[in-house]
Formats: sequence, C-alpha cells, structure tokens
Amino acid sequence: MSDFSQFTGQIIALLVGAAPYLKLALSHLKSATKDAVDAAAQEAGTQTGGIIVEKASKLFGALRNWFQKDENTKGQKILDLVEADPADEDQLNALAKQIQATLAKHPEWANEIRPLLQDDASQEIIAKNKSQVEKITMTLTGAGQQRINADESVVKDVKMNIKRS
Repeated sequence: MSDFSQFTGQIIALLVGAAPYLKLALSHLKSATKDAVDAAAQEAGTQTGGIIVEKASKLFGALRNWFQKDENTKGQKILDLVEADPADEDQLNALAKQIQATLAKHPEWANEIRPLLQDDASQEIIAKNKSQVEKITMTLTGAGQQRINADESVVKDVKMNIKRS
C-alpha cells in the first residue's frame, strides 16, 4: 500500500493557493466547458490566476468523479463544503483524509491528478534596450509556453517548436 500523504499535500496546496479564485472557478465548472473556464480565468485577471482557475477546476472535477465512482457520499459532502468555503482549513483537512482513503483503495487514480500538479514548462526570450537576438531555436516537449518579448530590439531567425508528448 502506497503512502499518498505527500501527494495529497500537493493537492491541498493547490487548492489553498487557488482559494481566492476557487469560488469563481467552481461557479463556471458546473457548465464544464472550456469557454466557462476561460471566462473564470479572464475574471481572475492574471495569467497565473487563470492557470490556477483551470487547474483547480479540473482538480475538483476529477475529485468529484472519484467520489461518485467510489460511492463516497462523505467525500462528496466534504467537497461541497470546500466548494462553499475553499479557505476553511477544517474542511480542507477532512478533504485530505478522504483523498488519502480513496487513493489507498484506488492508487491508479493518482495518474489522473499528477499532470494537474505539475507546472507547465516555459521558455522566454526578453530583448530590451535595442539589443539584438539572432539564430535561436526553442524546443519544448509537452505542455508549456514559449514567448518572445522585445522592445525596439532586433529579433530574427527564431525557431519555436512545441512537441506534444
């Protein structure tokens, strides 16, 4: 039997970090569309807030599915309470216990959540103060972002590639 306490801690940490955005994300989750999540992200107002909204929404959806599949009514009720007040530490602790119990029974379900806990890769070139950037190749495997930010600088011969894993 695996110990999922560290993994559960990562899940709860994501929820705690998302608390300011969570109600917003969850209000849009009920429609379960990308447009709804994008609307919540836009309302959150920052790129980081948007990423948190998206991850928290997907995380809540996965947890709700777990508890329904497992017929865990207690887990579902606690999830509802966390949804109502995402900053309630007592409910977050109770949720952590339910997650650990569920993972003890179904360790394979952890594979659904792991990608949500990983940060997307990022590559960025910043050219400032009339600098010159030439002959750059950026290659990224998996999810992530590539950006070039330049003022009056010269940026040429740049190849950007994202390989989906």
